[in-house]
Amino acid sequence: MSNDLNQENKDTKVHNSKKNEYSVSNYYYNVLTNSLSILSERGAQTKESILKKFFGIPGIKHIFGKYVVDHSDDVSKLNVVLNNADNYYDNHSIKLLVDGVYFKKGYVLTNDQDSRFGEWSGMAFDNKGDLILVSDRGAYLKSSIVNKDGYLQNFINTTIGKIRVDDYNTATTKDFEELAVYNGSCYISDESLHQIWLYEDCDFNKLPGNIKTPFKSFNKFYYREFLSKELSYNKGIEAFDINSEGKFLAITEYSQYKENISIHKGYYWAYTNVYENLFENCQVYDFCKKFTYLSNEGYGVSGLKFLKNGDLLVLEKNYNKIFGGFAENYEIDIKYIKKQEIENAIEKNTEVKGKSIIHIDNDSTSGKYGYAHNFESIAVKEENDSTLIYILSDDNRAPFERSILLEFEINDYLLSDDKGTTLVKSEMPDPYVDL
Repeated sequence: MSNDLNQENKDTKVHNSKKNEYSVSNYYYNVLTNSLSILSERGAQTKESILKKFFGIPGIKHIFGKYVVDHSDDVSKLNVVLNNADNYYDNHSIKLLVDGVYFKKGYVLTNDQDSRFGEWSGMAFDNKGDLILVSDRGAYLKSSIVNKDGYLQNFINTTIGKIRVDDYNTATTKDFEELAVYNGSCYISDESLHQIWLYEDCDFNKLPGNIKTPFKSFNKFYYREFLSKELSYNKGIEAFDINSEGKFLAITEYSQYKENISIHKGYYWAYTNVYENLFENCQVYDFCKKFTYLSNEGYGVSGLKFLKNGDLLVLEKNYNKIFGGFAENYEIDIKYIKKQEIENAIEKNTEVKGKSIIHIDNDSTSGKYGYAHNFESIAVKEENDSTLIYILSDDNRAPFERSILLEFEINDYLLSDDKGTTLVKSEMPDPYVDL
């Protein structure tokens, strides 16, 4: 998801220490310094000391963290705590809409060691089965996960670091949203630049490769005037993945059409360096196609993942501002699309829409919160006879939002259904798991 910091053209960098370097946009710097003249001592102090004092006030960094970036480039070990989300959230807000889909457990992820923790917008499992997270503003987390009795138990061997983009690594050059893993390498989408970066062996400390895409002409400059008009700024690719054949599939976050906000542009292409300007010639090449994805009305597309059999899971999100714009109310849908339906839409350049299998809102019968949050990432883990789905929320570094991880399971018979996505309405009991 976008943030106000990335929409500013210039940043003011503040170096407090090697492990604690912040930047805030000039706009927010002016707001803070004008509001806190007592800290500036009539202008005698530097910007660095002002911000250091301000963010040193207990609780301030958590409240205003949405507008701050930690530029620390150290790779650090981390302890991630998995808190039982049932203590805070009502499971009745999770609706299982088809047979063969089960809610397993919810977790609130917390960490007090590293200010880079949070804003997770992309998630995937690597070839070793370890979980990788990426954040909006360029942090990554790698962790092995421990399961016990079929449930997620713990994160171990966890590290956090900064994703390298260029030799400057400035905050304004990235708005990372989606993460895909293919053949041992990691691919990350940058929504603002309409770019996909390739990190071989998922080594985020090395300079990335640049993937040619059908929605942006290739160039090495980081300026908006060089971007193609195919996609609007900050309404680009939040959702993409790579199938078992090595083909990319991407869907825009929001509609480009004011007359129908449910229409999203879709792209399907092969990664190769033998062609010129894929953007202008997408429909000319056989290995590049466009199609249309239809979401629920008003919903954005936040994430997607292929299953091994070629079927597709799509994460959709709807939200509206409440309490004068200081909070957001969300609704979440997870859609399921059969491989054949995707292929038909791609081949004929027509529309495709999935079947809702999970819906999350803020209904509550207990007085607790509903589970609907800013879910932006989805990951799939297929092993033995089970298929596990994980979705993770982006906390926006906002005081009333959390990093919530939800775990679901899909039965194999649902995946082997050859009748498309006309699935049976579930008569299952309330989705509550008593551990």
